[in-house]
Amino acid sequence: MEGSDTDFAVGLDRSLSLLSWDAGKDSYKIRTIHTIDDHLPNNSANDGKADAAGNVWFGSFDRDVSKSTGSIYCATASSGNCIQKQDGILLSNGLDFDGTGG
Repeated sequence: MEGSDTDFAVGLDRSLSLLSWDAGKDSYKIRTIHTIDDHLPNNSANDGKADAAGNVWFGSFDRDVSKSTGSIYCATASSGNCIQKQDGILLSNGLDFDGTGG
């Protein structure tokens, strides 16, 4: 997370989570921030990236990559809400933004 050397946004199974790592103690804690695709047990969170406003954009995909059941999500920095922006995705990978950062 911006400004932190110990906190990281990570995708785990069907969730966006916060991993807090203490390198000095070689320990970590994981806290689920948002759960996604509960109705799709074969889906998993995938690649993500923060935009210029601090929102975290990430995708989900079918682990067999055989069905377009994935989505693109945005976890907003201002409200903390996680919003599905697009469904019908086969595989989201290498998310990128235009030159404006959006």
